[in-house]
Amino acid sequence: MEKILRMHNSLINTLHLQNYTKFNTYVVSPYVINVNCDEGILWYNNLTCELLLLNKNEENDADTKRYLIEHWYYLPNFLNPKTLAYTVRQMVMNKEDKSFNPGSNFVIPTTTACNARCPYCYEHGLRQRHMTKEMALDIAKFLVERSKLVGKISICWFGGEPLCNKDVIDIICDYLDKNDVDFSSSMVSNGYLIDTLSMRDVKYKWNLDRIQITLDGTKEIYEKIKNYKDNKENSFEKILSNIEKFLENGVKVTIRMNVGLYNGEDLFELTKLLIAKFGNYKKFALYTAPLFLGAGNPPLVLSNEESHKVIDDCITIESYVKDHGLNIDYGITATRFRLNHCMADQYRTPVITIDGNLTPCEHYFEEHICGNIYDGITNYEILENWTEYDIDMEACETCFNYPKCAHLKNCPNEIICEDPQRKLHLYKLTNAIMKSYTNYKSQKK
Repeated sequence: MEKILRMHNSLINTLHLQNYTKFNTYVVSPYVINVNCDEGILWYNNLTCELLLLNKNEENDADTKRYLIEHWYYLPNFLNPKTLAYTVRQMVMNKEDKSFNPGSNFVIPTTTACNARCPYCYEHGLRQRHMTKEMALDIAKFLVERSKLVGKISICWFGGEPLCNKDVIDIICDYLDKNDVDFSSSMVSNGYLIDTLSMRDVKYKWNLDRIQITLDGTKEIYEKIKNYKDNKENSFEKILSNIEKFLENGVKVTIRMNVGLYNGEDLFELTKLLIAKFGNYKKFALYTAPLFLGAGNPPLVLSNEESHKVIDDCITIESYVKDHGLNIDYGITATRFRLNHCMADQYRTPVITIDGNLTPCEHYFEEHICGNIYDGITNYEILENWTEYDIDMEACETCFNYPKCAHLKNCPNEIICEDPQRKLHLYKLTNAIMKSYTNYKSQKK
């Protein structure tokens, strides 16, 4: 038996070791995930984050079995696993800092306007307005004061399409630079307006080190879905050129591919095209996002069969991307006992709206306002509502992910948690387990 990952530090003094009693009947915990590898079988405990390597004969060895029991891989048959996991979750959460205090990361939408008309956009119907230059300066002053407390500032430019109002980015960055603020920035964009930018300004004024661009398919499907205003032609070729421009200048480009019910096969072709064209750049990566599994605007409810098709398409694409070393895990790792879902339930990355308001989630520009840049946090009830989890479904009793599940009640992307969604999460967690194993072997050598 080899120990690849030890029990997570936050659990050593919380869970301790399980008392072994030879009179009890023990069963494998539902939180244990077994993965075959070239040297045997990996045993990963999603409750403790411990990862072991066993050969095929060790499981029945008396000393090994006792170790597995003491380290919670086996549970007595009278113990409810969900009760155990819930107790551990509460104990760990009670030790965490519950203060609602903005950290050093901020999401700043420059506008709610966009030059594209994607049918799945959750901002559909939102008033289209630009941040004013005066507000941009006030936000910059707020960030300067914040930097005095936390040091380096990180900004994610958001929208709408943030480049539809790029002047306010210049204003904020110029002010931060004049006040000697150490900062970096990233951006979520459709990428169409990149060719209007000065790469010198992007790198040395905006300090932009990463951009996420969404692609929905190859040329025909992409241009149909994006439906750019004024019917812009050859937008697909333009986006590819803009991606290359950023990569050549050392800016990391992450491609998000939204997988829907009908574009899975086309996205696989897109994946092959992108890897052939950009796969040699070290700062290039791709990932998939399943569309409309119960959410969206307008809401789209898929049948179980349709949902499985979307997830299967995601896994097919993700597997191809992983084989080429260009995948990203987006928070799913084997090493962390993570109990928060995202920026919203931790409130370490608040959104500063175009009016200078503060909100915990980028999906709510005009709702869930919890304060502003002038007065700070003024409504703690809204923040507390974003820490409420919905994890009392029947499937939770045996779900492998229950110990770390953070299914937010308020989240528009968390409306449904069924077999297809769990299937995708298990795939990603299995990849994370194998990544830890691969790293271990590399270090061992």
